[in-house]
Amino acid sequence: MEEIVPIEIGNLIMLQYLYLSYNHLKGSIPSSIFNISSLLHIGLGSNNFFGYVWSNMFDYLPRLSYLDLGECQLSGRIPMSLFKCKELEVLYLYENRLEGTVPSEITNLTSLVHFSIGRNNISGQFPNPTPLLHWYDVSENNLVGEIPSSICNLSSIMGLYLLMNSFNGTFPECLGNLSSSLLYIELQKNNFHGKLPKNFAKGCTLQSIRINNNQLEGSVPRSLGNCKDLNLLDIGNNYLSDTFPNWLGYLDQLQVLILRSNRFYGQVNNSDVKVSFSRLRCIDLSHNNFSGYLPVNFFENLHAIREGHEKKSKPEYMIFTVLNGKLLRNGLKLVVDCCCW
Repeated sequence: MEEIVPIEIGNLIMLQYLYLSYNHLKGSIPSSIFNISSLLHIGLGSNNFFGYVWSNMFDYLPRLSYLDLGECQLSGRIPMSLFKCKELEVLYLYENRLEGTVPSEITNLTSLVHFSIGRNNISGQFPNPTPLLHWYDVSENNLVGEIPSSICNLSSIMGLYLLMNSFNGTFPECLGNLSSSLLYIELQKNNFHGKLPKNFAKGCTLQSIRINNNQLEGSVPRSLGNCKDLNLLDIGNNYLSDTFPNWLGYLDQLQVLILRSNRFYGQVNNSDVKVSFSRLRCIDLSHNNFSGYLPVNFFENLHAIREGHEKKSKPEYMIFTVLNGKLLRNGLKLVVDCCCW
């Protein structure tokens, strides 16, 4: 049953924390909420609201530090009054129908730690990040331009989500340095070119890298071997040219390896390199120029995972294997082409 938030909620003039997220609320968000100047947290995300954000929406909320309006079907532009909330630490506006650009005044929010405007219709240049950010999500919008050098100042960044925009240019070399705090990099489906950073930190904390569907060239940097917790690497659909990175087999957390549709070449099975890929659940080498045979241990690991899932009612991953070289543009005698999502 869906309910409407009563306008009388604005009478709670001493209210500090309002959490109504993840319900079945409908209708427009009462404007009276935004007249409660004592509010510190507003959580209205993931409901069935509709309507527009208005220009003076945040004029009376000087102490607001947490705002969740994600998944609320809101339309309009990011209101300038938002930047009066100088104590704002968390800003969730993702998955709405917002349009226009991100005002440059976003840099006034110097306490901002979480910034998420993904899955809207926002356009313009790369929004300047604020220095304390841990999570930066502008994914699935209509943004253009290059990654600015100011990204290098994000010494505590943990999640960088730029996927499915029209960004271009090269990756700043400092992305490798930031890997000592980064957990997730998602830059896929843009127009980035050039080479991957060579300097992934010795204390690399990365768990997932998705940079597929760009125009990247060169080789896979050996410094990725510093990322001991890496469990997913997707560099498919680029122009990378290299031999098979056997050394990734030393990453004992690696479960998903996608190299498809690049210019990789040569033998995959290197008898001089003894590595296990012990946790591998999905490997996609299709549409490259590999030759020879796949190492037997690839299939042993995949077979073990498959047998394990047959005993479970809710498998963690669905794995599909195609063992038909004619379907793939490789010189391999036996190839695994798989889908994990």
